[in-house]
Amino acid sequence: MQEDSKITIKAATLKDVALRVGVNPTTAAVVLNRTNSGTKVSEKTRNAILEAARELGYRPNSLARSLRRGKTGLIGVYSGYRYLDTRNPFIAELLAGIEEACAERGLDVLLHTAKREASDEELLQGLSDGRIDGLLMISPAVNPLGRMVAESHLPAVAISEPFDLLPSVVADDSAGGRLQIEHLHERGHRCVLFRGATHELVSATRRREALYARAAELGVEVVEVDRPGRIHVPQPQREWLTAEEQALLQRKDNPATAIVCWEDHSAFITAGWLEANGFGVPRDIAVVGYNGIAVEYPTQFNLTTIDAHWSDVARKGVDLLTRRLRDEEVAPHTVLPVHLVPGSTT
Repeated sequence: MQEDSKITIKAATLKDVALRVGVNPTTAAVVLNRTNSGTKVSEKTRNAILEAARELGYRPNSLARSLRRGKTGLIGVYSGYRYLDTRNPFIAELLAGIEEACAERGLDVLLHTAKREASDEELLQGLSDGRIDGLLMISPAVNPLGRMVAESHLPAVAISEPFDLLPSVVADDSAGGRLQIEHLHERGHRCVLFRGATHELVSATRRREALYARAAELGVEVVEVDRPGRIHVPQPQREWLTAEEQALLQRKDNPATAIVCWEDHSAFITAGWLEANGFGVPRDIAVVGYNGIAVEYPTQFNLTTIDAHWSDVARKGVDLLTRRLRDEEVAPHTVLPVHLVPGSTT
């Protein structure tokens, strides 16, 4: 049986183009790779070089060209969770904003991942090895890598979570917490169950603190059950109400008639669990979320939520990073507005 012969296609080189036109490679490089050698090229020769490149299928070596310019045209994106789960609506919304803003500026996006056992020093080395011009960090503020990046030569901007040492673009979380409780107060709720994040986030803490403070001013009781131990429970069980939380909904003295969830996914699962266990939403229990990301969840609920405009946060992050790349001064903290989106769950 005769084996098929392999077909090898050799890519055209700069030298091939130069030979076709009858010029030296330096002249061809001035036209095709935009090198700055001081060589002047006539319009006739320039057109001949471009035509030869088209005929031969020559493609400039973008990596080599970027190294000569000192810029790669790449913006890196890194998550403190060591990987970016694009199935997560929050992450997807941020990435959409990043990609749109980068496309408008002619930049490409590089998503950074790392082995779970990699040290922070190894991660920093991978981020600052010259492949990217700057970095956007989507990471909890407690991540020590943020400080290391801030102290390195790599221009970086944090988005969604504030970093003390990096320019940061965030949503107005405090305003979001106040809007949640004010909305429920207007609808007559005087006791609210708060379901917070199961991991440490500055944004979630700000929301919670603002909600508690505004509730005290309005005379609304906020009750809460400690939930950190549920973080390793598989979804969706981790969002099901615990026995302690159920007791707060059913107590005789001032029962909770509304639930505030720290983000939309938790709110959707919470509302579904309530309906499945005999609680009408919002007839018996109102539910409010946070994020405002327009995605299709397997639920009948039109959720009342806070729209944090995460895509705008991401786009602003790209804007600040490109300004840093031009050595311009940027604000240490940029806070973008949020607004309430009333739905059928309240």
